Amino acid sequence: MSDAPEIIIRLAGPADAPPLARLRYEFRACHDPVTEDEAHFLARCGAWMAARLAPESHWRCWVVEEAGRLVGAIWLQIIEKIPNPGAETENHGYISNLYVEPPRRGAGLGSMLIDACLRLRREGSRGRRDPVADAAQPSPV
Repeated sequence: MSDAPEIIIRLAGPADAPPLARLRYEFRACHDPVTEDEAHFLARCGAWMAARLAPESHWRCWVVEEAGRLVGAIWLQIIEKIPNPGAETENHGYISNLYVEPPRRGAGLGSMLIDACLRLRREGSRGRRDPVADAAQPSPV
């Protein structure tokens, strides 16, 4: 029996917005000079994320949860394409902001998040056109 905490990969919901905003702050604040008060950024970013995590949104986010705490996330935006008469999918999947906390890197968590995005492509979207086909394969020019 392992003492390692269980790792859960799951879709995020609006209630996950505050810890996701924290992850976003950690990711960006270490790369660029911070020009916005942390509390203000967390409130602004959390509100933005909560709205994008609503079921009707074109955004999806998967999180890595470990011991009840979010340690990584990946965001995907579903972008509509102009309709076409062929078998080509009518959506692109734009993968954005893959982040795993530095102490948890190298354990395959980022790969698990990417797999979650690609699983959406393989499993489809409940009868709708494939939302992320182009994230996994190039489309013809």
